[in-house]
Amino acid sequence: MENVFHATPNSVWTNLLERSALKPRPIAVLTAMMNMVYFLASLIFNFHYTPLQVKDSRI
Repeated sequence: MENVFHATPNSVWTNLLERSALKPRPIAVLTAMMNMVYFLASLIFNFHYTPLQVKDSRI
């Protein structure tokens, strides 16, 4: 799976971004990626630590 992502050179990625109809700014792309990473991390953090928080709050 990692080979698929690492095999694509940067020129192909930049060409896809340049030819796209909607040309987002790099800051917008970085913000969207960071939002997705934060959302996924918050979901994992929530599901993993909610039982411990409920158990600790009763003490």
